[in-house]
Amino acid sequence: MVTAVQGKEKLSTVTDESGQYNFETMYPGTWEFMVEIFGFATAKRQVEITSTPAPIDWTLELRPRTPVG
Repeated sequence: MVTAVQGKEKLSTVTDESGQYNFETMYPGTWEFMVEIFGFATAKRQVEITSTPAPIDWTLELRPRTPVG
């Protein structure tokens, strides 16, 4: 799940099989992005969105394994 927040505006979407995602109605400005994928630590960052779409690359970290028993 990918979520983007700017003020009161909140957009959410899911990635496709290759990890790509798209927001149809995103206004220029600073947005807070959050990427949540099972098994990985949640990633957050602020991104400046302009009128020209550009890819945003993410490096996700695996969650530490919890010992069983």
